[in-house]
Amino acid sequence: MRRALPGKALGFTMLEALIAVLIVAVGVLSVANLLLKSYRFTQQASSDAMGQLLAANMADRIRLNSGQLASDAYVFDTGAASTMPAAPTNFYLSGASTGCSDVSVVCANAAVNFDLAEWTSAVRATLPGGRGVICHDNPAYSATSGFSWTCSNSANDPLVVKVGWVSRLSSADQGSGVAASAVLADTANGVTATPQAMIVVNAGGS
Repeated sequence: MRRALPGKALGFTMLEALIAVLIVAVGVLSVANLLLKSYRFTQQASSDAMGQLLAANMADRIRLNSGQLASDAYVFDTGAASTMPAAPTNFYLSGASTGCSDVSVVCANAAVNFDLAEWTSAVRATLPGGRGVICHDNPAYSATSGFSWTCSNSANDPLVVKVGWVSRLSSADQGSGVAASAVLADTANGVTATPQAMIVVNAGGS
């Protein structure tokens, strides 16, 4: 009596190979996604550090030239300026005919233009879509929208320096465990800068 032999299983090797390729592809895509997110966070951290540095730098410049506070000479918006402020030539060269090295009123006024020109150039050059605003404002932080570019413009409110840029992060990058305010403050809309650093120069009312 003859017994029927089982037929050979065909195609399993190819199927196993395809499954292996699929697993490898998923792994490669996961690693690429992690690298992309790492790059975004690194870029955002760099912008955070530079934004804080630029805000603090301008605050120090204003305090050094505090005689101009009463006239609000430093109130400025780099986003509204179509051209950069005209900076005095050779500002720090006392030997030059246009140099300015003392604390006279003329030099104090020239220092304002010099500071604003340098600062505007730095904000635009070092931050993606960078914008800086110097104004009187009550520096309240909103849990739904972070800081705002809008200023109260009341002389009784503190003089503040705001710096912002177009963030490269999305809400998905930050995860569900991050506070809503932090997500909104750092989330990119792909178009405009959001204020992410703010320094109080003085208490206002002066």
